[in-house]
Amino acid sequence: MKRYAHFLIFLLAICLLAACSNASEPTPTETTFEIIHLQISTALQQWLPKIAACAEDIQNFGITTNVLPDADLDLSQADLIVRLGDRVESDPYVVVLGTEEIVIFTSEGIDLDAISLESLQAIFDGSITNWNDLPEFSKRDIEGNQAITVLTYPEGDIVRHLFSKSYLNEKPLTGGVEEFSTIDFLTDYINENPNIIGYGLESQLPQNASQLEITGFDQASAVQYVLAVTPQEPQGTLVQLLLCIQE
Repeated sequence: MKRYAHFLIFLLAICLLAACSNASEPTPTETTFEIIHLQISTALQQWLPKIAACAEDIQNFGITTNVLPDADLDLSQADLIVRLGDRVESDPYVVVLGTEEIVIFTSEGIDLDAISLESLQAIFDGSITNWNDLPEFSKRDIEGNQAITVLTYPEGDIVRHLFSKSYLNEKPLTGGVEEFSTIDFLTDYINENPNIIGYGLESQLPQNASQLEITGFDQASAVQYVLAVTPQEPQGTLVQLLLCIQE
């Protein structure tokens, strides 16, 4: 009987040790999937493939994206905003992701490589409306008696604002202009109209446009920052994402 009692005590001790051992083992934790909400300016849609590629390289991480006009970007509704231009006082945290340059373009058929800043401003204020009225044309004795079609982004667009600030000393566009808002429309429009001049981001210029050099102009003033704005200091995976986009 004593032997049986000793056996029961021994068996109970083993069970208690096993229970303690199981209690000390870490419980597997569930993998959490982090999602951030991105709002990006319509002017920077060409950055989306790079942002998506960077997000794919981060484990358990995803992005939901809204492409919006700058006026509709709202940091209270986003974890990250990507936009063009300078920092403003209301931006809590800002990281520079890169730069974009605003350049001037013409249709491929326009036989010009460069014009002066004064000529460009005269075109956009309506003082010059025909190609052969340009000093650059008359000096070369080129036949170009065609009306100039001036293209611009719509009123309120950030690219239009930055173009006016860089090239026109913030003077309004007062000449007769045609508005466009998408690169697809611009590509088709250039094919149909051989006498175009316009402006846009260098990274977005269609293949059927020719970049026009502007002499007497500090091109550095046309370089614009691409900014990442966040409501609080970036941490963890968001830092990884921003560093990847910067590369």
